[in-house]
Amino acid sequence: MMPTVRVLGVTSLQSRLAWAVPLVFATVVSFHYVLCIKLDYGLDVMLCVLAGVLQQVMWCTWALMNRHPCKRQLVAFVVLINAALSLEILDFPGFLDAHALWCLCTVPVVVC
Repeated sequence: MMPTVRVLGVTSLQSRLAWAVPLVFATVVSFHYVLCIKLDYGLDVMLCVLAGVLQQVMWCTWALMNRHPCKRQLVAFVVLINAALSLEILDFPGFLDAHALWCLCTVPVVVC
């Protein structure tokens, strides 16, 4: 919701509700489907990745369209977090499995 508000310049309460209500409804329907109808892990992962990619694209769009002093840091953060996220999505086993590497990679990105 927050990237939508920033990128599109939504300022009034009515406009925010016009964006929030469908998003909340879609989330509730998705949760209901997964919890009550069919637990489809692949579909759930696909929806989460799609939502995450859309949000990251919107943050980068906002950062590149505005003269914010932290523009480069925001774009770098989004790129690095998405690179680390690919480790979580492309899970592989081993001593240092993908999840362990993902945890290892996200700490320096968030701290810096």
